[in-house]
Amino acid sequence: HGITSFYQTQTYHLYGMVGVGAAFSLPIFTGYLWCKTAKFTAKKFYYHVLLGERNWIYEQMKLDGGAGEYYFKD
Repeated sequence: HGITSFYQTQTYHLYGMVGVGAAFSLPIFTGYLWCKTAKFTAKKFYYHVLLGERNWIYEQMKLDGGAGEYYFKD
């Protein structure tokens, strides 16, 4: 009839409950990290590449001259 419970698997006999928990949680954790990375990449691409977001501190220093002796030539 085959394996009917994870208690009958070799992973359980070798590593116990910790091994079974790691085996089941690894794909879930990997998927979570992949989703977070994909979201971060999409957000960075949208704001920095498509919208052309700039460094706002640098832009403000060019406008108000608050940088002292520095001169930004554009």
